[in-house]
Amino acid sequence: MPNSKIEGRLGGESAAKAPSPWSVRGVSREARAKAAKAAARRRETIGKWVTNALTQAANYELGTGPRREHPADVRAGLPAGPEQDETPLGKALLALAERFELSEKRNDAIVSLTRRMEGIEHGGRKVGVLAEQIGQVEQRSRALALLAERLESAERREKSLLTVMQSVAERAERGEERIAAITRGLADLAVKLEAALSSNRMHTVRNISESVAPLETTVKALGERMAAAPQPAPQPAPQPSTPPMSATTATHYYGEPDEPWHAEAGRGSPTPGPASAPAASAAQAEPTENDEEKCGRLKLDFKALNERAIKNSQRMAPGSGGSKKSDGGGWFGKKSEANRGAKNPPKPTMTAIGRRKS
Repeated sequence: MPNSKIEGRLGGESAAKAPSPWSVRGVSREARAKAAKAAARRRETIGKWVTNALTQAANYELGTGPRREHPADVRAGLPAGPEQDETPLGKALLALAERFELSEKRNDAIVSLTRRMEGIEHGGRKVGVLAEQIGQVEQRSRALALLAERLESAERREKSLLTVMQSVAERAERGEERIAAITRGLADLAVKLEAALSSNRMHTVRNISESVAPLETTVKALGERMAAAPQPAPQPAPQPSTPPMSATTATHYYGEPDEPWHAEAGRGSPTPGPASAPAASAAQAEPTENDEEKCGRLKLDFKALNERAIKNSQRMAPGSGGSKKSDGGGWFGKKSEANRGAKNPPKPTMTAIGRRKS
């Protein structure tokens, strides 16, 4: 029971004390500030002042309850307090409150101005930082401009170098082509010259062979005829009307004889006696392979003649000193010193060639 009584009391008190929730929305900040100032002037709490102001306004609207309004309150737009002090002290307090209000307004203005100045200073700082950043950006832009100019100049130099290198490469290619063409021309010319020289040599050798072949045939036939002819009795050598051909001349034209019979013939050989006749007949009766050489005939070396003729033809050929005036002799060499001065040098006769050694 006592517990139930205590619970009943607590429940009644809680039901009497718990007010319904009540709040007002949409009150501006300015109205709240003015209410706070008016409550401070009345030396009341904000809740009490708001309660009195709401009660007076409601009574005025509803037409119920006491309605007391003063001109000062109406002029100020504030509700008249329940206790308005009209004494000098109250007036002084009211003037002081107005001064406080003005000072508060001034303070608010100063605070707002200070805030603005701080904002301006902060903005100035930002502007300074921004100016510094702009200066850095300008410096960077100048550096970039210089770098761009350097890059452009480098590109121009590179282009000029490329053009120069291209021209040099083209000239080098042209020079190589010219050198290759000259080399090919020289090679062709060398081949043609070698072919011409070989053909000229072959032609010269062929002509020499063709010119020497009849002479060789004639000399062989003459040797055979002289070998087959009967040997006459030895007679003193008659003095020829023309000077005999010297040994050097005979050697120059036909080779070298085995014995200088021209000198012996010029001096005159002794007539063989009867003692030498049988020996001579015995020698004639037994001919050998060297009878022609020992009988005073010339020993002809056709191989040496061919070589001499080839050398003379090469010497007389153009490009090897053949343009000079030849001393004579034709294909078989120079003429003898004895026959150079004569207009008509003596020619070898058959009697001189076929003369035997006595």
